[in-house]
Amino acid sequence: MYYLFVSFDSLNETYNIRVARAKEITGPYTDWNGLFLSEQEAVPEKIGVKLLGSYQFEEEYAVYAPGHNSIFKRSDNELFIIHHARRQPFSDDFFLDVRKIYWLDSGWPVISAISYAKSIPEIPMKEDLIGTWEIIQFTAESSLISSEFVMLTDIQQMEKSYFWQGHEFTAYYETDSEERVLCLSGMDPNGMGFIGKKVPKESRGKTKGTT
Repeated sequence: MYYLFVSFDSLNETYNIRVARAKEITGPYTDWNGLFLSEQEAVPEKIGVKLLGSYQFEEEYAVYAPGHNSIFKRSDNELFIIHHARRQPFSDDFFLDVRKIYWLDSGWPVISAISYAKSIPEIPMKEDLIGTWEIIQFTAESSLISSEFVMLTDIQQMEKSYFWQGHEFTAYYETDSEERVLCLSGMDPNGMGFIGKKVPKESRGKTKGTT
């Protein structure tokens, strides 16, 4: 299978990264819903599997317009996506970002929830996932998405993927400011990506809602 990573929309504010796949390198490339990436009649925002767009976790700087991406394979065959992003829209305040690529059992790639510093080889246990998460759920539109706090409880595991209310995701540990962070990345039933970070126990009073 071949995967085509593309950047959609304006690099000033609404840039976002999407992916489609094909059995042949020449295509045709289709998304989660079977739409061709070359489709001319459909609304552009509805095409492609959106992996990353403008977002903001609570108490963190906003990340605008991630895009203009390249895929890098390390000597150990781990894959990373390299892209630029902005702290402010329509400004020169941009930076280079590196994130790790993970894979779902369904065969789709997803992008790590935080910038790459160092991965931790430890694999989370299913029971580690129960609790409050800060989730960014991307939509077809390209506006800034703010995080929401969600309680995950009824989680099913297949092979490497977990399933929660029709959402498929993978969980992993990464390093942020020398601290271990439990993260997840996945797809909702409509083929839109989401990312998240487990909320530490001492911060769980901030939960805004449960699902």
